[in-house]
Amino acid sequence: MNSIHGMIVPLITPLRDAGEIDVPAFKRLCEIQIQSGIQTLFVLGTTGEFYGLTPQQRRKVVETTVDTASGRVPVIVGISGDSTASTLSALDLARHGGVSAYVVSTPYFLSYTQAELLDYFREIADAVGEAVILYNYPARYGHVIEVDTIETLVKERRVFGIKDTAVKLRVTDVEAETHREVSQSQQESPSFAPIKLPSVNS
Repeated sequence: MNSIHGMIVPLITPLRDAGEIDVPAFKRLCEIQIQSGIQTLFVLGTTGEFYGLTPQQRRKVVETTVDTASGRVPVIVGISGDSTASTLSALDLARHGGVSAYVVSTPYFLSYTQAELLDYFREIADAVGEAVILYNYPARYGHVIEVDTIETLVKERRVFGIKDTAVKLRVTDVEAETHREVSQSQQESPSFAPIKLPSVNS
C-alpha cells in the first residue's frame, strides 16, 4: 500500500449533460493531478459531490481513479453518509484493493452527542478493518469533532489522520495527549492546502 503523504487534492466528479460520469474527462483530471506532482488522489468528498451520485456512479468513480492511478499514487475515498447504515453502504461500494484509506465525516442531518459520534466512528473504523481519516467539516455536516473524541479514537488506533475544515482544531493538543503525530490537512474553500502530513505508517 502506498504511503499517504504530501499534497492531497479533493477531486470534482465530471458529469455529462445527461448526468452520467464523464469517464474520459475524469481520467484526464486524475492524470493531470499526478503529472503535476499531486501525491494522493482524494475522491467522493464534498468537492466530488458524493451526495448527488448514484451507488453505481460512486463505484465507477472509485474504479476509474484506482485504474488511472495504477499504483503511482495513493487513492483515498470519502464514505460519508447520514447514518451508520448509509456510511457502511458507502464503504461497501468503495471497497477496492487499490484504495489506501477511507475518509469519514460526521453523519449529517440529525444532531449527535460526542459520545454518539465516538460510537459511530468506532463502528465505521472497525468495519473498514483499519484506521480511517476523520473529516471535520462543521459548516457542512453540522457537528464539530471535539479534541477529546479525536484523542480517544487516536489512542484506540482507529484514526490516523484528520482532514480539518473547522480551522480551530487543536491538533497539538491531540499529539500531547496521545504521544503520536496526527496527520492533518486543512481546506479553506476554494483552495486546498496541506498543513501537516507526516508519515502515517507508525
